Amino acid sequence: LTLTNGVYVSADNGNSFTPVNDVEGGVYGMTNKPGRFIKYVNGSMWVGWDPGSAAFAGSGPINYGAATLHRLTPGETLWHKSSAGFPVGDTGNQADDIAYDVSTGTYYVASALGGAFVSSDGSNWVQRTTGLGGLGVPATMAAFDGMAFAASVGAQVARTVNQGTNWTALQSHRGFSTGLMIEKNGRLMFIS
Repeated sequence: LTLTNGVYVSADNGNSFTPVNDVEGGVYGMTNKPGRFIKYVNGSMWVGWDPGSAAFAGSGPINYGAATLHRLTPGETLWHKSSAGFPVGDTGNQADDIAYDVSTGTYYVASALGGAFVSSDGSNWVQRTTGLGGLGVPATMAAFDGMAFAASVGAQVARTVNQGTNWTALQSHRGFSTGLMIEKNGRLMFIS
């Protein structure tokens, strides 16, 4: 079996997979963009994309109106566009990870090109990069108990305690972080 690009789901423990690639509006599907992540967060499945790298024609990338972030609610078969507020163009519009802090009701998206984005509804996003530095930060995100943590390859882990208004680099870890997560008991873990 050869699979093309896109999102697939299995209802039989991986014995077979069915594509789930239709997006509301029908202008594009999930098969022609490079996926950055798929993750279950706050009751929905989320897919992050890099729409700016779809295809090049003369002056730059063409994203065909593709959204950066999509959400699939359980029981539905169409992905919903969830990236209002992301920069449009060939840089800054990829989504590399998502996290949700239940204590504040805040969603966080990491974009290695665009920095950090926050949202209270998971659809409308505000770019918040104060304290994160330039390009390349962050590429992974975790959140809990009123805090969010951002990290990327070649950068420090940073923390915010005010929903991304300001980020502070943690002196306890300087260096390469390629994965960041919260364990069930509240421990912050990363791979380096």
